[in-house]
Amino acid sequence: MTLSCDLIRDLLPPYVEGDCSEDTRAAVEEHLAQCADCRACWERMLQPIADTPVSDGEAAALRAYAAKVRRHKVRRAVAAVAIVLVLAALGTVLALTLHTMVYQRRPLVYDQGEGIWNLTEEDLTTTVGEVGAYTLFTNYAQIVVTVACEDGEDGVIYLYTDGNAIREYAFDGGGSVSVCIDSLTAAQYYQVQVEGVPEDALVTVSEGRKTDFLSCLLLVLEELAALVIGS
Repeated sequence: MTLSCDLIRDLLPPYVEGDCSEDTRAAVEEHLAQCADCRACWERMLQPIADTPVSDGEAAALRAYAAKVRRHKVRRAVAAVAIVLVLAALGTVLALTLHTMVYQRRPLVYDQGEGIWNLTEEDLTTTVGEVGAYTLFTNYAQIVVTVACEDGEDGVIYLYTDGNAIREYAFDGGGSVSVCIDSLTAAQYYQVQVEGVPEDALVTVSEGRKTDFLSCLLLVLEELAALVIGS
């Protein structure tokens, strides 16, 4: 059977790969024995592909491109790690804030027995004349004292512990006055006295816990900053 050169050259790839039938192989070999051009084409197909020579400039360009690709991959990896760390930090702060909100709203209450007013359990509302008779327990680091003054009444708020005055706050009367006494020792007993205003004026003493998200977030950030500075 006589086959054209175009057809034989279409059959050369499967022939070289050994992926053709016996009849096709026989027809190709018969043609190659008679056609020098197709035989030369077949011989070229049998030769290994030579490495393409690369000039120094091309090699430098390839190295520069490879370095650029590596830098890009490194930057992406660093950015990915940074994003993961930032998200983890934000997640931790959020979790701590939510935990703090729950604790501020429902703090642990420790039984203090007779004669002790537990501010963690309930605010104290009494009069200026009676407030000094109470021994106050707080499991928090601050106390807020609010005095219902009349306009023009000036007074002083004293905070005692173990019979010693440890804080003193003078105020100018202008209606209700509220003083936050912070940086206290938690799980401690205190007494409050108010002077300079009528004894029947109302006084409220509380821990002043803040339960909103922003306040709890600031509290968490302050505690984390203290840990970092302390370390």
